[in-house]
Amino acid sequence: MLSERKGPIPHTKSNVSEDDYYKGDSTILKQAVGSSMLERSALMIQEKLVLVMVGLPARGKSYLSRKIEMFLRWKGMNAQLFNVGKQRRAKDNERQSSSADFYSASNEEAKRLREEIAFQVVDELLKWLDTNNGVAILDATNSTDERRNRVLTRCTEHDSKIRVVFVEVICDDETVLQENMKQKIANSPDFAGIDPAEALISLKQRIANYEKAYQTITDDKTSYIKLFNMQSKVHLNKIYGNVSRSLLPYIMSLHVHPRPIYLIRAGMAESPPHAPDQARLPKAAALSDQGRIFAEKLRDFLVSKHSEYTVFCSTLPRTIETAQRLPWDYNSLVMLNPIDTGDLGKTPEEEIETTFPEFYRQFQKDPFRTRYPGGGESYFDVMSRLEPVVVEIESHVKPVVVISHVDTIQVLYCYFLGIPIVDCSQVKIQKNEVIELIPTVGGTLHLERYMLDTRDIRAGSFELRSADMFSILHTAQEEQESKIIRKPSMLAKRGSICEIKKPPQFERGQTAYF
Repeated sequence: MLSERKGPIPHTKSNVSEDDYYKGDSTILKQAVGSSMLERSALMIQEKLVLVMVGLPARGKSYLSRKIEMFLRWKGMNAQLFNVGKQRRAKDNERQSSSADFYSASNEEAKRLREEIAFQVVDELLKWLDTNNGVAILDATNSTDERRNRVLTRCTEHDSKIRVVFVEVICDDETVLQENMKQKIANSPDFAGIDPAEALISLKQRIANYEKAYQTITDDKTSYIKLFNMQSKVHLNKIYGNVSRSLLPYIMSLHVHPRPIYLIRAGMAESPPHAPDQARLPKAAALSDQGRIFAEKLRDFLVSKHSEYTVFCSTLPRTIETAQRLPWDYNSLVMLNPIDTGDLGKTPEEEIETTFPEFYRQFQKDPFRTRYPGGGESYFDVMSRLEPVVVEIESHVKPVVVISHVDTIQVLYCYFLGIPIVDCSQVKIQKNEVIELIPTVGGTLHLERYMLDTRDIRAGSFELRSADMFSILHTAQEEQESKIIRKPSMLAKRGSICEIKKPPQFERGQTAYF
C-alpha cells in the first residue's frame, strides 16, 4: 500500500515545455536519444563477434556452444568454437585438473594456471578473428566479474571492431542438473577411467568450489543474454542486430529433452501422360500408386515407433497426401516447398547446358549460391527460409516428422549432421527412405536410415538395429577430411543420384527394410 503523503506535493519546474514534450523538440531528450542511438548503432555492427559463455560446470554451456557453432555454420557464416577445458587438458600431463582441489579459490597456483590457459585461448580466438569476419565462441566458466572484464578488455583493445556478448547459462532445475552431471562424467576426458560414483563426488565438489566465487552478470553496460533452465526464461541487455534477429530465437528453442526427428522425402508422384523419362514433375502432381503404398508403409512404420507426433509437410499435393494418410494432425508450411527452379522448371535436364550456358557455368562454380534463372531460388535462399523451421523443430519435445522434398531435406540434413552447407546439393536423399535422427542430452546424435519396401501393400517385417552414437560436430581436422568430392551436376536431380563422400561416423546407422 502507498504511504499517505502529508502536505502539498512539492513542485519542481521542468526544463521541457509541454509543446516540446509532445513534439519531441526537447534538447535534453534529443541528446539522450542521440546518445542511446549511437551506442545501439555501434552494437549493430557485428562483423567480428565474440560470444563469451558464462556459467557453473554441468549447466549446458558446452552443449549450447556446439549447437550455436553448428547453427551459424549451417547459415553459411564463419564460426569457430574455442574451448578452454580442452586446452587445459592438453597441457595437464599429470591430470591435476581432474581433481576438485584444482578449482578451489584458495589454490593460488592452480588459479594462476587456469587464468594463464584461459587467456592463451583468448589470444588464439583473437588471432582467428584477425583473419576472419565471423563469430568466435569462448567456452569456459568465466565465472567472476574480474575474469569477464579482462576478457572484454583484451578483446576490445585488440580490435575496436570486435563486439562481445556474454551468454550466461543458469540452471537450478535439479532433474536437468543430475542428467547433465551424468553426461559430463560419462563423456568428459576429465573423468576417463574413474569410477562413476567417485567421479560424481569429484564433480560436485568442483561445482561447490566454483560456487564459492561465482558472480552472476550484473553489469548493464555490457551486452548479455541470461538463459534460465534452457529456455524457461531469458534476460537480455543491449542485444541488437543478427544476435536478436536470428541467434536469440534459436537459443530459446533449444532444450535437452531427447526425441526422434524423422526427415522424409514425399512419396513418388504421378508423371503426366506421355511425359519423357527426364521430365520434371509438375508441382500439382498427386501421389502415384507406388507413392500411396509408401504413405501406407510410412504410417505403419511410424505407428510402430511412437504414439504421438508433430507432423510438418509442404503445401504441395504429394506431401499433403502423404501426411493425410498418417493418423495425426499435420501442419502445412510453404517454407518446406521445393526449391523454385525458375525457367528451368520446364527444361529437360539434358538441355540445360545448351539452353542456359551462363547459369550452367555459375552453378558448376557455386551450386550453393547460384540462383536458378527467371526468378528462381538458390540453395542459400532455401536455407534462409528453412531457418524458422529449424527453430520450430528444435523447440518441440514430441517426436517430429518432416515430409518434404529432396532440396529441403538436403538442407535440413546438413544442419543436423553438421555437413558443410555449401555442399548440400550433393547429399544423397533416396526415394522411399526414412531418416531417423535422435538428439541426446550430451549433444550427440543417433542416426538410422530405413528403406520402406513399396513393392506391394502387404505388411512387411523390419529389423531395427542400434546405431552407434557419434558427435554431431567434428574437429577442424575431421571437417577437412569430410570435404565432399563435388560433382556439381544439377544435373543429378539435385542430389537424387549423386553420392556424398562422408567421414566414417556418418556411416554408422544401419539400413533396415520395412
